[in-house]
Amino acid sequence: MEKLIGWTKADAWGSTNAIPEFLGAAAGDDPVSEVWFGTHPDGPTLLTSGDTLAEHIAADPKRALGGGLLYAFGSTLPYLAKIIAPAQTLSLQVHPTKEIAREGYLREEVLGIERTDPRRVYRDMNHKPEMIYALTEFSALVGFRVPRKARELLVGLQGELAERLRHRLKLSTVRGGLRSLATWLLDEDSPATPERIEEFVESCRSRLASGNSPLAAHRHARERPGREASRGSRHHRRLPHESGVAASR
Repeated sequence: MEKLIGWTKADAWGSTNAIPEFLGAAAGDDPVSEVWFGTHPDGPTLLTSGDTLAEHIAADPKRALGGGLLYAFGSTLPYLAKIIAPAQTLSLQVHPTKEIAREGYLREEVLGIERTDPRRVYRDMNHKPEMIYALTEFSALVGFRVPRKARELLVGLQGELAERLRHRLKLSTVRGGLRSLATWLLDEDSPATPERIEEFVESCRSRLASGNSPLAAHRHARERPGREASRGSRHHRRLPHESGVAASR
C-alpha cells in the first residue's frame, strides 16, 4: 500500500481550516479549497517516493489498476477524487459532453493555448460527470424542476426578466423544457442583464418579506422556513449580476 500526497488548491472561496483538520494537519491563514487525488496533469498526486501517481501506474498498469479497469479505460485512472471545502457560495458550473470536451481540447491545443492560460476553457478531454458525498452539512442545486413547479415560483414576481421567464415556461411542458430555459439564461445573448437581475432579486426579496413566497407555505419543504426562498438573494450577494441567480430559484 502506498501513501498518497494530494495536490492542494488555494482558491479564495476555500475554508482555511476544514481540509487541514480533516487530514489531521494544522490550519494556516491561507484558504485550502481543494485537495486532488488522481492523475490529472494539472494537479498530480505524489507518492512518498517522489513519483507521481501517474508514473506509478504507468510502471505496471495491471498491478496498479487491475485487469478490469485496464481493459475498460486503458492505463489511466478513470476518475479524480477531490476533497472540497467551500466557505463561500460557488458559481454555477456547466460541464460539456464527452464529444464537446474532446473537440474543444483539441481545438485549443492547435491554437497553442497553454492549459494554465486563464483563457483556456477545455483543460482536458473529459466530460466530468460528478458524484458528491457530503462529509458535513452542504447545500447544492442539482437537476431541474418540472416547468409547472417552476412557474409557481414566479407568481407575484415583477420585472421584465420574471415576465420573460413566465412566458418561456408557458411554452415548456416537459422537464427538458426547463433545461433549455437554463441554457437560454446562460447564453451570451441572455436577457438576464445586470439591471434585470438586480430587479429580479429585489422582487424576490420583497415577496419574501411580505410572507407571500410559494415556498414558505410548501408543506413538503425539506429546509428551514425561508431558507430556500432566500437562496437567490444569497447567491446574488456573493456573485452579483450572474444569470445563475434566476436559475437557482
